[in-house]
Amino acid sequence: MKKKLVVLMLCLSALNLLLISCTGKKTENHAGHEQKSVKTESGIEYFTCSMHPSVKSDKPGKCPICGMELIPVFRGDGDKIIVDEKTRETIGIKSIKAAYMNLSKKIRLPGRVANDNDLYIAQQEYLTSYKNLEKIRNNYSKGEELERFEKILQSSALRLKLLGFDEREITKLQNADSPDMNLIYPDKKAYVIAEIYENDLYLVKIGQKVMGTTPAFPSDIFNGIIRAIELALNQETRSAKARIEFDNTGNKLRLEMFITLEINIDMGKHLAVPKNALIDTGIRKVVYIDLGNGRYKMTEVKTGFAASDHIQILSGINEGDKIVTEGNFLLDSQSTMTGGSSLLYGSSEEIKKDENKPLHKH
Repeated sequence: MKKKLVVLMLCLSALNLLLISCTGKKTENHAGHEQKSVKTESGIEYFTCSMHPSVKSDKPGKCPICGMELIPVFRGDGDKIIVDEKTRETIGIKSIKAAYMNLSKKIRLPGRVANDNDLYIAQQEYLTSYKNLEKIRNNYSKGEELERFEKILQSSALRLKLLGFDEREITKLQNADSPDMNLIYPDKKAYVIAEIYENDLYLVKIGQKVMGTTPAFPSDIFNGIIRAIELALNQETRSAKARIEFDNTGNKLRLEMFITLEINIDMGKHLAVPKNALIDTGIRKVVYIDLGNGRYKMTEVKTGFAASDHIQILSGINEGDKIVTEGNFLLDSQSTMTGGSSLLYGSSEEIKKDENKPLHKH
């Protein structure tokens, strides 16, 4: 009887231990399921150290190497750079939204007051040809004589076009009694010669207004207008000669006087970012998009013209994207060194460790 009692007690104890074990496993499995569920819902892939990206953990904690708090890495962040808040403040990363804005471009050029004998003679020849043709037309409605004077006028007009005159300026010249004397000596008007460089020619047009300043009269601003732009480029300077007519109040502008020119051009409304947001590698142009929570992604963009402080963006980003304007070169240096998949200041130490590993020899 005593033996049966002992056996029964042993059986009850074993059953109790089994129940406790099952309950514990169920609780542990349930907790693990909850942890996995929270991790899945948050989108966190793993936790790592911003100084030692080789450290990976499935839960928050401290880095076993340096003791820093581990930071989360979200799914899809493999091609992004992640920077902790303290590092962001230290290196001064700042961002601004890309936006459509009215852009303007300033072109500054050197010029000089010149006597333009070539243009003066060309105007004189055209006026003579034009007046002669008008006289012939009054006497002859057709014939070889009329045809000959028409060809002379066409040749004179062609020479003016080669010197930069357009049809509007040539038509305006027909109403003049004589060539512009200001071309050979400044009086009420003064002509300034300037070189428009090849990459600016598409922006500069006949009829645009120009402001000028000269060291001789630093407090005065002279107002002018572009009258002609030559069609042919100078092969050595890769520029085209422009003739600009200035009001010469007080006869202050003298022959061969140097003058600094400024042309303000309204470029219209375009998607743009500050110039310092763009990194030009020579092969491609990139910006860094601020995705929030210390995450940054390099994006290649296609650019248009450069305005005064901004640059036009043709493709690669959208309006409202936050673009890094300060600290982007530090992000780029890290991206270049680590391929963009590791954290800021994270892989240099790991790379050094790999380099110091002894090579295995057979």
